[in-house]
Amino acid sequence: MDITLLDACETKPNGSKVMLDEVFVMGKTVLYVHIPDRINISQHLQHYTQMLRQSATMYTRAKRTSSATFPAK
Repeated sequence: MDITLLDACETKPNGSKVMLDEVFVMGKTVLYVHIPDRINISQHLQHYTQMLRQSATMYTRAKRTSSATFPAK
């Protein structure tokens, strides 16, 4: 699962910190994710699943209906 982080803080091995506006992380490099207690994860998951449902209905193709009948060969 790839991740895009906004307002991220990178801590270098020497202890210095760098603030980054946006960071893209490939899923295979993620070893550990820490979610603070102040984040209501169930609320975020509900919002995410709602967005997935909306995008699924928005991008599905309409089913074709045949309005003409073709003669059998």
